[in-house]
Amino acid sequence: MYGEREQLKNQPYDRVPKRQDHSRPHPRTSRPRPRTKPHVRRPDRVYGRYTVTVAALADAEPLLGLPAAPFPATVRVTRVVGANAAVAFRGNSYSVPPGLAGVQLSLLHRLGSSTVEIASPAGGVLVSHQLAPAGAGALVRTAAHRADLERVVLSAFSTDRPCERKANRPPGHRARAEADKLLGGLGPDVVIDLARYGELADTTTSEPIEVTR
Repeated sequence: MYGEREQLKNQPYDRVPKRQDHSRPHPRTSRPRPRTKPHVRRPDRVYGRYTVTVAALADAEPLLGLPAAPFPATVRVTRVVGANAAVAFRGNSYSVPPGLAGVQLSLLHRLGSSTVEIASPAGGVLVSHQLAPAGAGALVRTAAHRADLERVVLSAFSTDRPCERKANRPPGHRARAEADKLLGGLGPDVVIDLARYGELADTTTSEPIEVTR
């Protein structure tokens, strides 16, 4: 082997045998060796054969327009019925059938609609009202609820004869005796004479009043 190396050194350059190309099939093996490609660093992301940026992808992305109506969601709140047979919602009051004072009811408002529904604790809808402007302080009451409430209020009154007032009678002998027992240690009764008070008032106002400085 040393002799072959020295022999190659002495031969001219054009006669030196070339190195074997590994990309070609080796005479001993039928499978060629894969040729490795050099790594090339690119500044942008490459999708297939085209260079695309994020801004270009965002501009080319198809987007739908805004819907004409809001999302069909339902607002649900719980309110307590007042003594006036109404519940509060967004600055207004909406009537319910009488006899439900203190009961918690559910109010349902679908976004985009102009009505508000009032449901019982069991889930049944009691009444549906037209939604008043928020914060208007209005009382929305149906004609049927107004008639029922008037009937309930008027039924509390009676057409019977009023009760007789207690007569103002002076105390009897037994009452005076019991009073003397209770007030025995307090001394004699104090008698107030209004005429004497009048005489004192006249004498004090008739005398001149001296003012000293």
